[in-house]
Order: sequence, then C-alpha cells, then structure tokens
Amino acid sequence: MGSGNAPGARLARPCCAGATSERHSRLGRRPRPTKRSTPLLLLLALAGCDSFDYEGFLSKPIPILLTQDTPVIPVLFGESGFDAVIDTNSPLTALALGSGGVTDGDLRLQHGTQPTISRFIFFDFPVHDLLAPLSLGLDQPFDVKGIVGASLLQHFAVELDYSPTPQLTFSDEIPDSKAELASECDSSKLVDPVQAIGEHCQATFSAPVVGGGLAGINGGKLFDLPATRLVLSLCLQPNVFDPTLLRGHGAESQSGVPVIAVVATGMGTSVVTRSAFQRLQARDTTLAASGGSTLYLGDGQQSVSTVTLDRVSVVSNETSELNSCGELALRRRFLIASSVPLSEKDLKLVDEKKVDGASTATVTSGVRFVVLDDEAPLIQGLRKELAPHVADIDVVLGGSFLRHFNLRLGYPSDRVVLRCSPAAAAAGGCQVLPWCGQHKDITPRCPGLPD
Repeated sequence: MGSGNAPGARLARPCCAGATSERHSRLGRRPRPTKRSTPLLLLLALAGCDSFDYEGFLSKPIPILLTQDTPVIPVLFGESGFDAVIDTNSPLTALALGSGGVTDGDLRLQHGTQPTISRFIFFDFPVHDLLAPLSLGLDQPFDVKGIVGASLLQHFAVELDYSPTPQLTFSDEIPDSKAELASECDSSKLVDPVQAIGEHCQATFSAPVVGGGLAGINGGKLFDLPATRLVLSLCLQPNVFDPTLLRGHGAESQSGVPVIAVVATGMGTSVVTRSAFQRLQARDTTLAASGGSTLYLGDGQQSVSTVTLDRVSVVSNETSELNSCGELALRRRFLIASSVPLSEKDLKLVDEKKVDGASTATVTSGVRFVVLDDEAPLIQGLRKELAPHVADIDVVLGGSFLRHFNLRLGYPSDRVVLRCSPAAAAAGGCQVLPWCGQHKDITPRCPGLPD
C-alpha cells in the first residue's frame, strides 16, 4: 500500500462538506422519500454522510476476479477477509459480519490475485451486516460474503475492465466532455469494418443517479437511502446495420423495441421482463425462450427461462421527439449520410428541434437474458423506487452485456462511457457510434447537414 502523501493518493475527502458541494447538491435532487420494504439485494443502502476518508492510488488499476461475468474483489474488514461482489445496483456496502447491524471500521480492497496486498483503505467506513453469504449466478451458483455497493463507488469515477485482464480503477472524474471524447476517433472510418477496429471510439451517456427513499433492511430499522441507481435507454433487437451496404433512403428505418434499463454490475446474466419479451416476440414470432434454468439472486432461487438477443444497443437521449430505437436509426443515417443523403424529414427534425446524433453502443454477437415476470420482487422493487420519475424498468443490464466493453461510471458527473473491449471489437461483435452535434461550430459535426 502506498503512502497517502504519494502522487495519486488521496486522503480525507469529504462527501458532504457543504451545501454547495457538487456531490451534496446532486444527491439532494432526488424525489421526496417514500416508505417501502424491499429485499436486501435491492436496497442495501447507506443513510447519511459525515466524511469519506481513504488512502489509495487514483487512476491505478486494481486486479479483480470475474465469476460468471460478475466482478468480485477480496476485501478485509478488521482482521476478517471476504469475497465481495462489485454491484452498482446495491446502494449499500455490506459484509457477512454476524453483527446484525451497522459497524464502522477500516475497509480494505485487496489485490484480486494477491489478496494479502491492500490497494485501497477506507477509514471508519460504515458497513451493514449481510446476515449470511449470498448465492449468485445462473444454474451454477457461487457464494460471496460481501457487496461493494454504491455507498463506496459513488465517490469516484469507476472504471471496470472485464477483459483481457479484469480490473477496477478509481479516479476523480472522467476528464473530457462528450464532444471531446467523441473527437478522439475518426467516425468516417466506421463505415469500414476493418478500419473501425482500430478507432476505439467512446460512447457517452447521460446517467443521473435516481431513486432513493425510506426502506427497511431485512424487515428492521428504516434507512433514508440516497439516489444511487444508474439508468440507461436501450433498443433491443434493432435491425442488422452494415454501413458498407448503402441501399438508399429508408435503409435505416426505426426498428427494435425501446426499453429502460438499470445498470447492475452484480448481475452476471442480464434480465428482461416478460412484458418486454412479449413485445419482442410480437415483432419476431420465431423468438423463443428456453426453460430449465435456475437463477440465484442472493435471497433465494427460482426457475427461469433464458433467451439470447442477437443485438442490444444502449442509446443516449438527445431529443424527446424520438425513442431510443428512433435515435439509433437516425445516428446510423448520419453515419452513412456522405453516401446516402439525409431525407427532408430528417433535415427538418434536426433544423427545428436541434437534434444531435446520439451516442450508441451495440453488442452484435448476442446477449443472454433471463426472462423474469414483471411481478418478480427484483422488478417490482426497482419500479416502485424509481416511479414516477423513471418509466417502468424492463431490463437489468448485467455482465452478459457489459463484458463486451470497457465501462466507466462517472458518478460525480452523471455519465456512463462505453468503449468496445479489444477482443469484442476485433471479433466484430461490438459497435460504438460516438456522439455528433448538429450545430455548424460543433466538433465532431454530424455528417450530411447543410452549412
């Protein structure tokens, strides 16, 4: 462990230092709390914020473990060691302490493959009792004895690499704007699949933390939970997009099913609701789910069906005029606009509504989903927490999608950034289209627009 005075280390960082601090004011925008009772994995949240003191090197990767596309890190609390899942969908950090309450102590994040080496220390950090180990996974459960949740993660910009070497990195912030990140790649090369592999484009998505409210943990004391959920817009099963096949107007019309998703790194296999799956089946009658699987969610197990969706896209919200699938189609039309001119309808929309080109990140090699009934506690808990400010959650976006990307979660700036992993890009199973602007003075500017 490096000294707190070494370059890159950071000590005694307050998270609620004053009413004008960015973190304090941002959390303060959540809706008025409402009382509810939710399973442990759903709420696991921390009330209050006095100080946040830590020692560790920012921007230096920490090796972690990956089990069924779920990131796991060894931690120490006092003299006891635990394997903990890194879960953005858990507002709380919790360990199987056997205390039955909340314990303050020094929490250490350890090196994933050399667990005797401490990489970060969080001093006097409040940890909830998990009561018992959690069984997680699909079909073949694995046990963890802890959760590193948003009560810790939300103080940083968090970077997760799933491949080739699983690792976790903390930094102060994602340093560049969406325009600056988009300018780092040459979008004109994305029409050529070979050239596109070397571009390493990044897609930026606005993702303000939402949710929070009063909740009872394990049927006990009520806690006032801060907003910690990260929500994204998705388009499921859009049409195949091959920019080398320029077929003329209408080649990229809207397709797919738009849904809202919550980001959950602690879920190895993503989840889609039965109602959303039925909307997919209405578009494609050949789409079918396979039964016979067992899902382990920590507080029990249930028999489920699974389905692999060929294409799944995350899409930024640039206009209220289009849903996520409509924005995806428009961004694709922008990409090929130098060869296939934009329609009058598109030009009018951009001119009158000042619509920019959305950031998109698409997995085209298949994403496995568990199909859950809309009445399942996981789905109902999220919907009740986020209503009425967020439309019904239909997807819990887990490792089966996220593993194709380098994932950056900019908690302090309400952003998520996705970049295809080298392996996914090389295999042609991942496509990123960066944001582009409609204004003539913007860089990068969307192709095909008049001066």
